[in-house]
Amino acid sequence: MFELIVNSPPKFPDAERHGIVVSDELVDLIKGLLAKNPEYRLGAGGVDEITSHPWFADVDKEALMKKEIEMPWKPTLSEDYEELSGFDPDA
Repeated sequence: MFELIVNSPPKFPDAERHGIVVSDELVDLIKGLLAKNPEYRLGAGGVDEITSHPWFADVDKEALMKKEIEMPWKPTLSEDYEELSGFDPDA
């Protein structure tokens, strides 16, 4: 797994095969954030590189910073937090 993370480019689902559509803008954003060389990684020149990416074009950044935007999806957690069972509780 480590070798794949370090040496392989990120892979994205095929829309027809997996039924998941990932926009070109999102693919570009993820590839930029995961660039292997930190000098070329999106955000290396500051947070404005990230927030000015086309994928965020429709986001009202002022409202976001003021926490005025409703979350499009909010996870529900059970009382025993079963959804977090795959995570190390000590991490």
